[in-house]
Amino acid sequence: DDFTIANLECVLTDRTKAADKNFVFRAPPEYVNILKEGSVEFVTLGNNHVLDFGQEGYEDTRAALESAGIGYAGRDEWSLYTTESGLVIGVYALSFGKAEQVKAGVAALKEAGAEFIIAALHWGDEGSYKVNEYQRTLGRAAIEAGADLVYGTHPHTLQPVEEYKGKYIYYSMGNWTFGGNTNPRDKDTVIVQLTVVRDLDGSVYV
Repeated sequence: DDFTIANLECVLTDRTKAADKNFVFRAPPEYVNILKEGSVEFVTLGNNHVLDFGQEGYEDTRAALESAGIGYAGRDEWSLYTTESGLVIGVYALSFGKAEQVKAGVAALKEAGAEFIIAALHWGDEGSYKVNEYQRTLGRAAIEAGADLVYGTHPHTLQPVEEYKGKYIYYSMGNWTFGGNTNPRDKDTVIVQLTVVRDLDGSVYV
């Protein structure tokens, strides 16, 4: 495929001073090659673990991704990625934010020339299989603002997919590779594969 996106809920650093919290996730910077060899072109850093080893750990993570040529969007940040076929994909990442932030992020991507916009939203109740009202409100706001797809993470479970105004909201994608627990109680996971078409009139759709 042209573009594989993943939520990187892990800091790539050798630093050892961790934040004071129950769970911190860290891997050596050279583990970025796992993403490269797996043909992951882009990751979202808009999650609640990117600062597990402070701002320095976050900067180390960004540097590791840049050295490997992997695109990324940080917390409340957006980024563009152009595929080999020339499609300009825009990704806006946000962790437990507000509708105003999503609207501003999507608007910035439109202005920057994104043809297909993904709102990567970190949200929801951990371990829950149900979509909460906050997720539903924020996801729909993203579509109404002009996002073509909402990619949800955080609950570590699979949650429903909603088709809203002809666009898809994936509320939670579960875990793919997860080192935080060697034997998760729920091992169900998916890869979503979408075919994005640019029509003769220039319109882009799934």
